[in-house]
Amino acid sequence: MTHHPTNTTSRVQTALLLVIVGLLGVDLGSRMFKGTSDRAYAPAAVVDVAYQPGTFPNPAVQRLKMVEKLTEINSRLGKIERRLETRLRVEVTNFPKPKPEKE
Repeated sequence: MTHHPTNTTSRVQTALLLVIVGLLGVDLGSRMFKGTSDRAYAPAAVVDVAYQPGTFPNPAVQRLKMVEKLTEINSRLGKIERRLETRLRVEVTNFPKPKPEKE
């Protein structure tokens, strides 16, 4: 009991897919030729968000920000490592009284 699509169903699906591809092409074309200049994609024009409607994300700026964050994390980790390499002094200032043992 398998369902085989008829010839008309296949043609309708093909036509709908072609319409979708055409609409996507028109959308992409309108986004690319909307009158934007190269200046719109410059790093100074990019706001700190992942997606901006009507524009493409700038991967160069995203990578620069990631490198900056990784450098910051590396610096902080280095400080922690240097601190742990030295002798640590621990003082307990507020220690609860031990409970008496039950016999």
